[in-house]
Amino acid sequence: MARDETGPHDAGLVAYLDGALTPQERAELEGRLADDGTLRARLDLLARGDRPFRAAFDAVAAAAPRARLEAMLAEALQPQAALAPAAAIRATLRRPWFAVRPAALAAGLALFALGVGAGRYAPAEWWPSFGTASEQDSPEAWRSTAADYLALTTSQTLLAMPRDQALIRSDLAVVGKKLGLDLSPDRVELTKLALMRVDLYHFRNAPLVQITYFDPENGPVALCILGRKQAPEAPESERRNGMNIAYWSSGDHAFMLVGRAPDEVLAPLATQLAQRLS
Repeated sequence: MARDETGPHDAGLVAYLDGALTPQERAELEGRLADDGTLRARLDLLARGDRPFRAAFDAVAAAAPRARLEAMLAEALQPQAALAPAAAIRATLRRPWFAVRPAALAAGLALFALGVGAGRYAPAEWWPSFGTASEQDSPEAWRSTAADYLALTTSQTLLAMPRDQALIRSDLAVVGKKLGLDLSPDRVELTKLALMRVDLYHFRNAPLVQITYFDPENGPVALCILGRKQAPEAPESERRNGMNIAYWSSGDHAFMLVGRAPDEVLAPLATQLAQRLS
């Protein structure tokens, strides 16, 4: 029997947690939660903040022109120059709106939004910091990101937009060249799994290729390849973000096979791919 992948998207579960659903939508979702242990586990995962929000907001914080915004605020609030930025913002917001210079209001709100955004979506254990650089750069971080992305993919995702096989072969040639790895169809095809699409991403300046298959029994399965040197390692198994993973490395590339399929399905496929691609 094929796995049931239907149900609310993460956006619907987040809306439920935020109290943003209509009474009817809330009642329908609560009915499903009462009968679906997997869905309850997913809701609990989102409620605990066990998602890669830290990396996302680190990127936002890194790109945000905070220094420039604070400089604008300081310049616009000359009478408040002796105050710390947070105190200056509070003092500004207490003033009548018509007494606040537009530049000060814009800069203050931008800094406020940056702080609220990080605080709203980061788990409590990340406050007030977002972890160390060593945690974010760990060899396992890319596997968490790739697993989390595939968790949003269902069988309907793949079957609703089938790809032409000639295009898939062309895509394999393009991404194989990018990785410096032979990804001809005979090396990546898997028995009983239909090769559905090929995508090229980047993870911290390294090319990341995702080759997605359709397993009629277990839904999407993806072979992910990161073009980054890593010590050779034989296939091992783990579970991340609700997904099963078999991972290994060849020295010049890191690999993972990820999906909802059980370990007894993924492990032999990973061994087969490791022999072909390493």
